[in-house]
Amino acid sequence: MKPINRVEQIIKHKNLSISGFEKTTGLSNNSIQTAIKRNSNLKDETLNTILSTFPEISAEWLLTGNGIMLNGSSNNSNNFPKEDVKSLIRYLIDNNEKLIKDDLFKKYIEGNIRLLQLDEEKTKYEEEMQKLKEVILKKKQNN
Repeated sequence: MKPINRVEQIIKHKNLSISGFEKTTGLSNNSIQTAIKRNSNLKDETLNTILSTFPEISAEWLLTGNGIMLNGSSNNSNNFPKEDVKSLIRYLIDNNEKLIKDDLFKKYIEGNIRLLQLDEEKTKYEEEMQKLKEVILKKKQNN
């Protein structure tokens, strides 16, 4: 798989159209569209532009396919200011008896727990898929 194929994955992940991606990154109109159609290689300058526009994208993943797409994707809790987390914890402690009785809140918490589990499963799956790709590439190189 080439970097252009991984760029397609970024576009899908960001829920952008190809032209929206080009506008967001400041790349010329139809440059990515053309590269996708031709399955062509991207210039270093283009790859650097993408990485500077989306710093959460792993450079190693974009260039080589190794690893996972997002840097630090398993540690999203650091995105919240500490004050907000402390306020949330205080609210949960102060209102825990009331919240425990609230079915909607229970469903919300259960849903979030399931999302976290799915995120962990997805990360494991991506790691396993990467290992399989490496094995397949080694076998191709040996043949």
